[in-house]
Amino acid sequence: MKTGYKLFSLVLFACTIAQGQATAQDSFVFLGTAFDDQWSPRSIKVESEATAGSNSINTQMFSDVLFGTSFTESAKVKYLEGNQLKTNFYGHSINRVEYKIDSSHAVFVKYKSQIGFKANKDMAELMFWGNAPFEGENVVTENLKFTQANSISAGVSFKHASGEKWKIKGSYGINFITSLREVSANKAELYTAQRGSYANVNVESLSISERKDGIKGVGVDIDFEFDYSIDSVNSISMKALDFNFNFLLNQPYLYLDTSFRFNGISYDFVNDSLSITEKIDSSYNDVLNRGRANKKLNSLPTRLSLSWKRKLNPKNDLTLSVHTIDLGVYGVSGRIGLGHKFSNRFKVLSSLGYGNFYGLSWTESLEYQTQKRLSIYLCLQNINAFVAPKSSKSYGLGLGLTKQF
Repeated sequence: MKTGYKLFSLVLFACTIAQGQATAQDSFVFLGTAFDDQWSPRSIKVESEATAGSNSINTQMFSDVLFGTSFTESAKVKYLEGNQLKTNFYGHSINRVEYKIDSSHAVFVKYKSQIGFKANKDMAELMFWGNAPFEGENVVTENLKFTQANSISAGVSFKHASGEKWKIKGSYGINFITSLREVSANKAELYTAQRGSYANVNVESLSISERKDGIKGVGVDIDFEFDYSIDSVNSISMKALDFNFNFLLNQPYLYLDTSFRFNGISYDFVNDSLSITEKIDSSYNDVLNRGRANKKLNSLPTRLSLSWKRKLNPKNDLTLSVHTIDLGVYGVSGRIGLGHKFSNRFKVLSSLGYGNFYGLSWTESLEYQTQKRLSIYLCLQNINAFVAPKSSKSYGLGLGLTKQF
């Protein structure tokens, strides 16, 4: 997990919250839609977002992985004492720069790092700390899924349509996958004999990507945004972000549907740089070679959101939204947010959300615009994580900057 999040401490951060159609007086960029509504030539927007969440892993363990070398013992105990049947985890950092060329075209560059994992809790513990604690036990999981990837895309954004009631924006880029690790299985089970003398492994439809140097794949990356103003106080917004279709470049995968008995193996499927065949006794190589094939196509996790916004009065608005990662594979969540405009330059948005990959989350976001039309954005996601990291399961930090002309 450390590899997928090195950018966490090196980039600007921002938390995205889907918003509805802005009013004519709305000048806010991050807590509104002024940047695309006005679409002023030579304007530039620098934004990043970073978040990590789980239904069972506490944020102290996130920090241990990001900034340390091992789990804090008390945080580990807190996780082990949890009664969840599954361990879900998803996090990403997304960094994007957009520059308006003219009144309807823009160019952008986007870098994305993401990691996702889902399995039964016992299997997750085995993968984190090894199988020694499970001597004499059979550990089983269904629908095992792990994804870790970095990608960069660059392209053009278009203002397809804009009117009093609605607007449509599309962004289309060439995508390059710079790193990729994937593991999936319909079912996986491991029995560890007493004293660890051997381990029986049974897998159904197991797929594991193998290490490969260089660019892993090339494809397209598409963002699509639709806003519709129902009336003077109600509006809806839909965003389909990070949709990608990639052709993999000579990327081998292992496909197995079989059983093994191992007399000894140590393999970190998240961080190990060696191919799994370099870790397993050579007597199994024939079986592994028969299951090896180049995967041709790949699609990394995407984001979908739908929101409804109601203007309560000139200073306050209410937003309800639902979000999903990779069509629900890595989480579904809902949020309610109350925005308050202290002035035409300063706005605060307070939100509460709940998701099956991060639990309850409290987020505070603010935006300030200077007289020179410079917008500054700050976001703290799940504020309680900073004061009680062992009791919370998600967090995020962020900044954004926009200059309009």
